[in-house]
Amino acid sequence: MAKMASSRAIIVMANKLGLVLHQLDIKGAYLNGILNDNKVLYMVHPLGYKPSDMANHVLHLLKVIYGLKQVACHWYQKLHSIFISLGYKQSAMDQAVFYKHLPQAKQLIVVAVHVNN
Repeated sequence: MAKMASSRAIIVMANKLGLVLHQLDIKGAYLNGILNDNKVLYMVHPLGYKPSDMANHVLHLLKVIYGLKQVACHWYQKLHSIFISLGYKQSAMDQAVFYKHLPQAKQLIVVAVHVNN
């Protein structure tokens, strides 16, 4: 999650330079996290969803779900890899701030990631 100082700095910079700010809300963002191949997680069937013929079975998770302790970490790893693959750089001061300078278009893109639990 972006630090409050980073968010304030971005707002001040945008105001000072006359830049446009956009806000985006992604519903269910945590569901985009992916478990590593070497990470194996199992869970019991949720209440009301356990078939009678599966009395002694558990579920093997292939993707993260809400409620897991690891969900935020896996989601951030996926988000980080996407930003890096798109040519963004990560701020040295705040790991939740990514930026990309496009000199030919005279543009600067700054993304501050905030998670609202």
